[in-house]
Amino acid sequence: MKTLMRAWIVAAVIAGAPLRTHADGWIESRAQMNDLLGSGGTCEDFEGFEVPDNQIAVTDCRGVNCTRVCNGQGPGLVECDNFYVGFSNNIIWLGRGHEGHPSRCIRSDTSLAITYPTPAQIAGFELREERRDTGIFVRVRILDAGGFTVDSREFQDASAESVFVGYQFTEGIAEIRLEGLFSTFPTIDDHCFGAEADPCPEGAKIKGAYRDGDDIKIKLKDYAPNETYLVQVIDVLGGVVSEFAVTVNSDGKAVITLFDFNCDFARHRVRNDDCGQEKVVKKDCTG
Repeated sequence: MKTLMRAWIVAAVIAGAPLRTHADGWIESRAQMNDLLGSGGTCEDFEGFEVPDNQIAVTDCRGVNCTRVCNGQGPGLVECDNFYVGFSNNIIWLGRGHEGHPSRCIRSDTSLAITYPTPAQIAGFELREERRDTGIFVRVRILDAGGFTVDSREFQDASAESVFVGYQFTEGIAEIRLEGLFSTFPTIDDHCFGAEADPCPEGAKIKGAYRDGDDIKIKLKDYAPNETYLVQVIDVLGGVVSEFAVTVNSDGKAVITLFDFNCDFARHRVRNDDCGQEKVVKKDCTG
């Protein structure tokens, strides 16, 4: 009979937690967005258009993408696969230091839209105050490929210099529309977007080794950051003798040691059930 006597786990373990439980909706922090995107997102910092520090440039472009030439600059002013559109005026580029902005950013009078030719599952950006000490008063609407509003939210904070705005929609965000409230101009910076990271990326692996005769040390490496996986220990007959959920760290790693594991001198296998990966436990079992 296989018996798990004690377990010491160097990772966050959540019993019974399923893989990929991220719900569609608002993303509350840039760190959360980065975890969802993994290494696959596209980010735009609006530094591609030359505008002197402490100044602004009203461009001759109602919309800007990676192919546009604005005020004689371009193409390549922004990353591809997204399009910034002013509804009532052309795009305005703000230089570093203008009205206290720490980096270059863009705005448009009254309303600004971000559209995605290929709908994005995840998108987020810094929503900045229009001018120093004006605060933030903007309604953000999320639209799908059919032009229907999926969700909307008002951001109103008279004392905020910036606030992070992010959203996840598995079916795909086709447009984010920013509508200034009380005649304010929506201003954005540091925009990232893309598809949710693959929870089982190429190169991710699980492995195990016996230690001190009857302990098993299990390692997970190169998985999606902060993701949760169902890990199993399987005997020679294919039976699951132990299973538990493990959340890897921000580097996609976790280490688990099972102590006093009665192996009956037979070699076990360790398995990441969510990714369908299985590996024979190395070294000798003497317990």
